[in-house]
Amino acid sequence: MIDDFATDGALAQAIKGFNPRESQRQMAAAISEAIDAKQQLVVEAGTGTGKTFAYLAPALRADCKVIISTGSKALQDQLYSRDLPMMVTALKYKGKLALLKGRSNYLCLERLEQQSLAGGDLASETLVDLVRLRGWSAETVDGDISTCGQVAEDSFVWPLVTSTNDNCLGSDCPLYKDCFVVKARRRAMDADVVVVNHHLFLADMVVKESGFAELIPTADVMIFDEAHQIPDIASQYFGQQLTSRQLMDLAKDIIIAYRTEVRDSAQLQKSADRLTQSTQDFRLVLGDPGYRGNLRDVMEQPTVQRALLLLDDALELCYDVMKLSLGRSAMLDAALERATVYRNRLKPSSFWEGVDVRGDALSCVIIDKLPFTSPDDPLLKARIEDCRLRGGDPFNDVQLPDAVITLKQGVGRLIRDIDDRGVLVICDNRLVMRPYGAMFLNSLPPAPRTRDLAKAIAFLKQRD
Repeated sequence: MIDDFATDGALAQAIKGFNPRESQRQMAAAISEAIDAKQQLVVEAGTGTGKTFAYLAPALRADCKVIISTGSKALQDQLYSRDLPMMVTALKYKGKLALLKGRSNYLCLERLEQQSLAGGDLASETLVDLVRLRGWSAETVDGDISTCGQVAEDSFVWPLVTSTNDNCLGSDCPLYKDCFVVKARRRAMDADVVVVNHHLFLADMVVKESGFAELIPTADVMIFDEAHQIPDIASQYFGQQLTSRQLMDLAKDIIIAYRTEVRDSAQLQKSADRLTQSTQDFRLVLGDPGYRGNLRDVMEQPTVQRALLLLDDALELCYDVMKLSLGRSAMLDAALERATVYRNRLKPSSFWEGVDVRGDALSCVIIDKLPFTSPDDPLLKARIEDCRLRGGDPFNDVQLPDAVITLKQGVGRLIRDIDDRGVLVICDNRLVMRPYGAMFLNSLPPAPRTRDLAKAIAFLKQRD
């Protein structure tokens, strides 16, 4: 393989500020060899490796059909709009590129038309957004709703103007030839490099298994970025789910259908009401046990009292460090029910992966607890039972490795570039009090460690 990562290589010449890294070069070489030999390869890249460029370079040099799958739509957009164009320019790549998302990510022109005709029944804010969408629909090339800056992403209008497998008319649609979903799939079929996400890839596998036409084309090379997410996402597509929202939707559909078809719907209304009430009971029974029962009794339990004391200590430490870092911190919270003080303001789980903040904009990452999955998680319970049946140790074989990987992802938010520096604060004494804490510590990048707050403060002051 051409050494694109050399000091005078293609990347250094084309990308401003590019710094060669030996780990990046080694990763790219390993991927190149795997592609040539048509073998599988699993790579765990350390913080600051630059893994995106490390897999893009050999993939583009391979001169074959490549599909890249990312862990989220945000990372998918980042890869397609930022990283991939830089590599295409640097390597002078001539192949075709395509971005492919799920159906609900594209504007449906037919549903937009139908909603426009029935606009009088919509709320005023939704109607305003609908008018904006009509203007945007005439300008957009691909219909990707994430590129529509005129309408908020949480607007009530989106479900009305996007389609699902259930309501799509397919080839019977009068606007089929202009369909953005069809066009996106055609571009993907014709492209040399296609960027998808894990959800779409696994949904496509389900479609293939059911005997229907595939959404994602076959490829010579498949690359999964953030591959550790695949087991959890796969369980959503290859498992069965019954949610309170599905039951609520069913109750609403029953009411609407029989109000239309049957005049005397009093008895049916009672049945629908009972279903609605049962759904609410269902949600309470299967909800988080931490919120059930008498709150006063729960708060007086010794374990809760100890947890509150630890939380006070942790928040005080966080305050001292964040005050010094002038707000340039990321708070990663592994247990939402434990952090009601700030849970509604910071959606902590979204910070664990994919956040790319470089330089002094982020100089401190605070993790309040080692990120073990809740033992009440049904998928975790199933994995633990399977591990036991195989004669394994559920904690060491399942729970601990998952938590270590998650911690490494969170820590990776701090160091995004070779020149980045900062302080990592982990407010969990199990790191030093439990035998398994050594596994977490050994997984972290090499750096000075201390339990002395004064030393951390002195380090942060040095940056000025």
